[in-house]
Amino acid sequence: MRFFKSVAVIGSFTLISRILGFVRDQLIAFFLGASFLSDAFLVAFKIPNMFRQMFAEGAFQSSFIPLFSSVQKTETTRRDNFVHQIFSILTLSVLLLILLLEIFMPAFIRILAPGFTGEAFDLTVHFARICFPFLLFISLTTLLISILHTFKKFAMAALCPILMNLTLIASIFVISPFAPSIAHALSYGTILSGFIQFFFLTPFVYKEGIRLKFVMPKLSKDIRNFFGKFFPGLLGAGIYYLNVIVGTIFASLFAGAVSWIHYATRLYQLPVGIISAAITTALLPKLSDEVNNNDRQGAGYSQTMAILSSLWLGIPASLALFFLAQPIIQFLFEHGAFTSEDTFVTAKLLKILSISLIPLMLNRIFANLFFARGDTKIPAWIGLMSFLSNLCFLFILTPFLDYYGIAIASVISELLRVFIYISLIKKRSFLVPFAGFWKKISLIGVCNILLGYSFYLITTAHYTVLITLGIAFSASLFYLMSFRILRVIK
Repeated sequence: MRFFKSVAVIGSFTLISRILGFVRDQLIAFFLGASFLSDAFLVAFKIPNMFRQMFAEGAFQSSFIPLFSSVQKTETTRRDNFVHQIFSILTLSVLLLILLLEIFMPAFIRILAPGFTGEAFDLTVHFARICFPFLLFISLTTLLISILHTFKKFAMAALCPILMNLTLIASIFVISPFAPSIAHALSYGTILSGFIQFFFLTPFVYKEGIRLKFVMPKLSKDIRNFFGKFFPGLLGAGIYYLNVIVGTIFASLFAGAVSWIHYATRLYQLPVGIISAAITTALLPKLSDEVNNNDRQGAGYSQTMAILSSLWLGIPASLALFFLAQPIIQFLFEHGAFTSEDTFVTAKLLKILSISLIPLMLNRIFANLFFARGDTKIPAWIGLMSFLSNLCFLFILTPFLDYYGIAIASVISELLRVFIYISLIKKRSFLVPFAGFWKKISLIGVCNILLGYSFYLITTAHYTVLITLGIAFSASLFYLMSFRILRVIK
């Protein structure tokens, strides 16, 4: 029950954050549309966020939480020294990275967005230089979040994305009157949001008895152990974001494609952020404790319940994004500078991406099964194969399918990754399903066939956008209620 309570807390705050994120994106779409100005800001905004997701959140959390879970049970001096060393190394390394990227940002943008020229290129470099220091504050915020997660404190950490989106929304109205454009205001708001998040969380970490102190970095046994897991974890936890970077490079070759893919990906990531992130965030510290305590039965239950929860909520989300892509995008974004043509292209991209939603959610859980056991190398090798397959199919598909090939290549890489994970997990007997697990899986499958068919009927009835979405929402509520009645999820 505590696991589902944690998932519910994280998911609820994440839902609020995602709603605010869509408000932010709606405002960007309204004022900027799919213009070169929006493309420039979105690429610039992606740069610190992709570094954060790959290094700070992905590889860092998957390496830090299992180790800190073990270290914090030992003497206080060892625990505090571990935190101080990580804090110091993280600060210095990120500052060095910021300095290098600020100097070589034009060269980096030429690699990341080779299709940008002239004013679009100059603006992207300018916005990226403004946004990139955000990485320091958000990286340190990730350290604080990781500490709180280890102590099973999820609520305050889950508030951070809400603060970020509120800051960016406020910047559109408060900063833009004093800035050359709304895109400039959003760039300033980005770095401000990182500053706010870090100082918001600091008191809650202090409450747990943890102090942040800058010390001279030393390669102690714990630090060497951390880096031994961190570097392989870059591929295991960050492969999705590497694929995003490569996709952005290819998207920059087509006018408007960066914006179309951005909005499609935002919708695609909504269930990933609300459902999958909540499940995996609660799973990693819990599973790490169970593995450290040799609780095989508890670990097996946690793992299978995480999979069951992902399928229960993830499959209907995938079906909704596939069948209702057009009305959803029309309702959310087709205003102001965002045209019906933009809606049409974005909806097709979303339909393609929705196919890989369940594989992506399962891949996040499967990676945590290895991370909790201190193994970051297997996810790294699987991630590398997935990345190479994505890159290969990008070169094969984009000459014939343009920007749609970017989405298809992403789907193929996620499918490949999930098949490899399943074969390895089965071979290592990591999963020990509880009694009735397969029966619950069968019920989820039958209910989703009925739900998917209802979505299909709704979209072919040619109702207005609001009526279509209203009926679909009612069908989704009935789906959730049926699981309570059938006692699939207790």
